[in-house]
Amino acid sequence: MLGDGTCFFGDLLDFADLPVNARAARQERRRSWTQRALAATSGCDLIFADPDNGIRPALHPVPGHRTKAVKHAYLGELADFARRGQSLIAYHHADRSAAVEQQARRRLADFAHDVPVTPIAAVRASRGTTRLFLVGAATPAQARYLTERITSLDRSPWAGELTAHWPD
Repeated sequence: MLGDGTCFFGDLLDFADLPVNARAARQERRRSWTQRALAATSGCDLIFADPDNGIRPALHPVPGHRTKAVKHAYLGELADFARRGQSLIAYHHADRSAAVEQQARRRLADFAHDVPVTPIAAVRASRGTTRLFLVGAATPAQARYLTERITSLDRSPWAGELTAHWPD
């Protein structure tokens, strides 16, 4: 389904072998993992980040070295991809904190604040649990392309399954 030029980085971030109080070792592991992901995807125009639970703002109260933090991508980490001109799609699991449309706009605002991309839209997938795919473009050409692709969802067979929430 994906073309020959598709790059993958499938290494899992795991702290299971490190004690909870090994903060520096856990921070270094996360940094090293991020650097390997950056190296593996250096030639890609579009990065799809698929953390188990979704994104967290750079200043989230749960730091990235905590055990359950491996289930999230921190926006400061995603910013490294965008700074080199790569657009992003990031998975985010919706929760019960607010209506999904409000959550989509909040996460897009987080994207705009912490990552040097133009937030394009949050695409909601509603079958089963509600998921958001946050889309941000690093260049004007990528913004036009991604906007066209998301807009075309309304005319696709996926129209009943995927809904775009546009930023304010």
